[in-house]
Amino acid sequence: MVFDFFKRRRLSEEGEKRLVVALARAEERVIEAQVECALDVIEAVGEEMQLERVLEVYLEALEENPQRAEIIARRVLSRLNYEGTD
Repeated sequence: MVFDFFKRRRLSEEGEKRLVVALARAEERVIEAQVECALDVIEAVGEEMQLERVLEVYLEALEENPQRAEIIARRVLSRLNYEGTD
């Protein structure tokens, strides 16, 4: 319903820029939430399954976008590597 409104209404150039920035910020929040959830799942079953398999199962179940899934996987692995070096 909201998208129908935007399809019918032409935004100003400045409005379009604000919309793009707001959507980018929203996507970053979605990705960060997915990373946090994936880390929770890894913590819950990580001793019973290999890390790569847990991450694969998580992403297959909850992320349909392959590009976003790759971003999430990289951030999860990066976070685990970073936390492991402390």
